[in-house]
Amino acid sequence: MSSPLHVSYPIGRAAEKCAATGHVFEPGEAHIACLIESTEQEGLERRDYTLDAWATSRPKDVFAFWRGTIPEPGAPKSTIVGDDELFDLLDSLADADEPKRLAFRYALALLMVRKRLLRQVGLREAKGEDPGALLVRLKGSDPESTPIEILNPPLDAAILADVATQLEAVVRSAS
Repeated sequence: MSSPLHVSYPIGRAAEKCAATGHVFEPGEAHIACLIESTEQEGLERRDYTLDAWATSRPKDVFAFWRGTIPEPGAPKSTIVGDDELFDLLDSLADADEPKRLAFRYALALLMVRKRLLRQVGLREAKGEDPGALLVRLKGSDPESTPIEILNPPLDAAILADVATQLEAVVRSAS
């Protein structure tokens, strides 16, 4: 089944240098990684920025972003996006209203539930203009705290499963 919303999310590893300044990253240095909607090809392009460059030269058309740390040379391969970065990604998409961003956020939340970083605590049924939502809380949070609402994207289950599979591939270790 195909859809105009079917998008691959190949984000790769951190770049060697800042996209804005050309500064060569040092091991252990904090940086901001972001996904930009590519104007040259369909899909998303990853760019990495120093913290200062992000504060002053934040690019337009940011799809999502997270904070990361440049790995040490020769360090064992780890996930491309760790748990902290998953939370940053989820937060960066909190105001999403485009279908593909909603789908990405929804799939990300499902992945985080699967990884036990979030707990599903309910569902809000779709009614009229309200698309409904998945209700989640952070693992270990107060059971009385307000749940995080993850809006249901306007996609069928097969496409959601495909997006979830793609997202899981993004956060797995590179081979």
